[in-house]
Amino acid sequence: MFELSLVELVSGYRAKYEAALELFEQAGIRLAPTRLQAYRRTLADLASMDVSEVERIGRYDELIQTLFEVSDIVDIARLPREHLASPVGRQKLETVATGRRFAIDYAQGEHDAARDTAFELSAAAYLHSTGVFAGLSTNGGDILVRHGACIRPAECKRLTTPNATNDQMRSIYRRLKREVKDFGLPAGIGMIDATMATRAPENVLREKTDYRIRRRGDQLFKSFVLEHRSVLQHDTRIDPAVLGIAVRMSFVAISGRSSNLRRYQTWHFLHSRKDDTPEGAVFFDLVESLGTGRVVRHQDPIPPLHDALRNFLTAEVAIPPDEPLFPQFPGVIERDDS
Repeated sequence: MFELSLVELVSGYRAKYEAALELFEQAGIRLAPTRLQAYRRTLADLASMDVSEVERIGRYDELIQTLFEVSDIVDIARLPREHLASPVGRQKLETVATGRRFAIDYAQGEHDAARDTAFELSAAAYLHSTGVFAGLSTNGGDILVRHGACIRPAECKRLTTPNATNDQMRSIYRRLKREVKDFGLPAGIGMIDATMATRAPENVLREKTDYRIRRRGDQLFKSFVLEHRSVLQHDTRIDPAVLGIAVRMSFVAISGRSSNLRRYQTWHFLHSRKDDTPEGAVFFDLVESLGTGRVVRHQDPIPPLHDALRNFLTAEVAIPPDEPLFPQFPGVIERDDS
């Protein structure tokens, strides 16, 4: 099992976070007295403590939620500086710095502009890491995606509660339809963060091994798709302007001991049309063009999932392998069939 001491993990991630905050400041974002400054203080306070001391002073949960929050900030800092310093980029960074300290401080379904915008920029950073990011949009989509000779729109939405998922998904479809019609853009994709809609407590997965964490994450994703499959896939109400949906799930994972932390982040891609349609073929080509992992045509024994889980990328594509802190799952997962 891949493991770092808590001191190594927090100290290493603190350095990455400080580098990210420097980019925010260079873009003209004031850090004090925002939540970003609060995370800086927490990491500074706890960087030299082992897990027993952190637990003894009652700050372990605070550390977990801080790592969950700053992981998106570190991702955002991977975007090219010219995009972050642009007028639209700076406006988004200003919004990211606002809001309450933790996502769990909001009631289910309550509006949280800071994390909604952080997800947009995190999605942009993910697309940048795969080489298809074409910019932050000012008139059509939240993000622009390069696909061959085309620039396609991507609409981003952070789902806030299972009960609101269907309405939020249809909002994405309406916006993409309008952008194709009003701006003459080609068909695009929806990008959603489903973390808060998966019913996982406080954005944390806790299991005995890495393998069990992976299995638990897969179960949460499948349950999410089953619950909302009518609005996610093959719905005749989905306009041809929508090629498919990219679904992110992001958690802090505790593997065995309290000191052994993981960042569990996956991107799954669900097509809105069957493979034998032109839209289905275009979407599959777009997913393949991301180029950072293999596309798996998943065959699940549960019939309703046969179509719903056809196309997705493996978890390892979310973070480049040379970015070990805080650690993604290693290349070889410990096997545990018990």
